Amino acid sequence: MTGIKQPIEERIDRLQAGGIIDMHFDLPMDLYEKRQRRDVLETEFFPEFEAGNVSVVGAAIYIEDRYLPEAGLRLALDQIARLYAETAASGRFAICKNIVKFRRRGKRARSPFSSRWKESSRWVPT
Repeated sequence: MTGIKQPIEERIDRLQAGGIIDMHFDLPMDLYEKRQRRDVLETEFFPEFEAGNVSVVGAAIYIEDRYLPEAGLRLALDQIARLYAETAASGRFAICKNIVKFRRRGKRARSPFSSRWKESSRWVPT
């Protein structure tokens, strides 16, 4: 702490200046449940990510108990397929499965935590 009192809004802005990282998000399950619709990632999630200054999402595969054990594997694979399809349809997201691709993607986007949505792409590490 600097000893200088700052308004809460200034402190929040300072802490979030580099972007927010969401490391546990059941995005694939939501995409799967909305599989009859297209561009869900772009139309529903992008505005929320932009408003919240979310730069990186660690997407988790989540299987509800009602699907276990019989349909668990199929559902997990379907979630991954939806994530890939939605990511491919959008020019703003990419799937990074390792740190090398993540860093490479970050360099093209100026920095991994760029808050310039119009100038950069977002990625979803898996």
